[in-house]
Amino acid sequence: LRVIPRTHRLGKLTDQQIREIAGQAPFEVCSVPQGGALVMKPLIVHSSTAAVRPSHRRVIHVEYACEALPGGLRWR
Repeated sequence: LRVIPRTHRLGKLTDQQIREIAGQAPFEVCSVPQGGALVMKPLIVHSSTAAVRPSHRRVIHVEYACEALPGGLRWR
Protein backbone atom coordinates (compact mmCIF):
# COMPACT_ATOMS: atom_id res chain seq x y z
CA LEU A 1 0.00 0.00 0.00
CA ARG A 2 1.29 3.47 -0.82
CA VAL A 3 0.36 6.32 1.52
CA ILE A 4 1.07 10.03 1.63
CA PRO A 5 1.95 10.69 5.28
CA ARG A 6 -0.12 13.09 7.37
CA THR A 7 -2.76 13.67 4.67
CA HIS A 8 -5.44 12.34 7.05
CA ARG A 9 -5.02 15.64 8.92
CA LEU A 10 -6.46 17.52 5.92
CA GLY A 11 -9.96 16.13 6.47
CA LYS A 12 -12.27 15.01 3.70
CA LEU A 13 -10.80 15.88 0.30
CA THR A 14 -12.37 16.21 -3.14
CA ASP A 15 -11.18 14.01 -5.99
CA GLN A 16 -9.41 17.03 -7.49
CA GLN A 17 -7.59 17.78 -4.22
CA ILE A 18 -6.46 14.16 -3.99
CA ARG A 19 -5.11 14.26 -7.56
CA GLU A 20 -3.21 17.48 -6.83
CA ILE A 21 -1.71 16.11 -3.60
CA ALA A 22 -0.81 12.78 -5.23
CA GLY A 23 0.94 14.61 -8.06
CA GLN A 24 3.13 16.67 -5.72
CA ALA A 25 3.73 14.84 -2.45
CA PRO A 26 6.06 11.86 -2.01
CA PHE A 27 4.49 8.60 -0.90
CA GLU A 28 5.73 5.88 1.41
CA VAL A 29 5.29 2.16 0.78
CA CYS A 30 3.74 0.09 3.57
CA SER A 31 4.63 -3.55 2.95
CA VAL A 32 2.58 -6.16 4.75
CA PRO A 33 3.61 -9.81 4.82
CA GLN A 34 1.22 -12.59 3.88
CA GLY A 35 -1.37 -12.95 6.64
CA GLY A 36 -0.39 -9.56 8.09
CA ALA A 37 -2.53 -6.54 8.86
CA LEU A 38 -2.16 -2.81 8.34
CA VAL A 39 -3.96 -0.33 10.56
CA MET A 40 -4.38 3.16 9.17
CA LYS A 41 -6.63 6.17 9.31
CA PRO A 42 -9.11 5.84 6.42
CA LEU A 43 -8.79 9.48 5.34
CA ILE A 44 -5.08 9.15 4.53
CA VAL A 45 -4.44 9.48 0.80
CA HIS A 46 -3.55 5.94 -0.29
CA SER A 47 -3.36 3.67 -3.31
CA SER A 48 -2.04 0.31 -4.34
CA THR A 49 -0.58 -1.25 -7.43
CA ALA A 50 -2.28 -4.08 -9.26
CA ALA A 51 -2.02 -7.39 -7.46
CA VAL A 52 0.49 -9.87 -8.83
CA ARG A 53 -2.16 -12.56 -8.34
CA PRO A 54 -5.48 -10.61 -8.20
CA SER A 55 -7.54 -13.64 -7.25
CA HIS A 56 -5.58 -13.89 -3.97
CA ARG A 57 -5.84 -10.32 -2.66
CA ARG A 58 -8.23 -9.92 0.25
CA VAL A 59 -9.15 -6.76 2.13
CA ILE A 60 -11.25 -6.28 5.24
CA HIS A 61 -12.07 -2.64 5.87
CA VAL A 62 -13.31 -1.84 9.39
CA GLU A 63 -14.04 1.66 10.69
CA TYR A 64 -15.07 2.66 14.20
CA ALA A 65 -15.07 5.71 16.43
CA CYS A 66 -15.40 6.34 20.15
CA GLU A 67 -16.30 10.00 19.81
CA ALA A 68 -17.71 12.52 17.37
CA LEU A 69 -15.94 12.74 14.02
CA PRO A 70 -13.86 15.88 13.35
CA GLY A 71 -14.41 18.54 10.72
CA GLY A 72 -18.12 18.08 10.26
CA LEU A 73 -17.81 14.46 9.10
CA ARG A 74 -20.77 12.17 9.81
CA TRP A 75 -21.19 8.40 10.06
CA ARG A 76 -23.56 6.89 7.51
